[in-house]
Amino acid sequence: GTTFYNFDPAPATLVVDDNATECPTAGFSTIQSAANAANPGDIIQVCAGSYPEYVTTNKNLTFLGPQAGVDARTGRTTPANEAIVGTVNGAFNLQVTPGTTTVDGFTMSGATAVGDTPSSRAMERTLMQSLT
Repeated sequence: GTTFYNFDPAPATLVVDDNATECPTAGFSTIQSAANAANPGDIIQVCAGSYPEYVTTNKNLTFLGPQAGVDARTGRTTPANEAIVGTVNGAFNLQVTPGTTTVDGFTMSGATAVGDTPSSRAMERTLMQSLT
């Protein structure tokens, strides 16, 4: 018989917490630093907090905020339960193949516009605030 080996590592989960309060064992304090350290296919788990950053990546990653899986239209009004991401330049710049990266469970705030690029359609259950 033939033996097949799978050398693809299982995705790692990298945890981010802005102040080490919600997730005291988090290895990263910014989403960008976790994205830089991640390998394609990894999961970036972001704890509730404020992340005034513009995250840029060309890797296929999964970004999960504290509200991942929760419908953004049904009254997510408690900021303490959110990962609020963004600057006036935006929140996420995903330079990837459409459909290969997921951003789920965040609040994006501060951007002056929302681009409609194929990669921006990977946003799921994500609130957009203060967008003009």
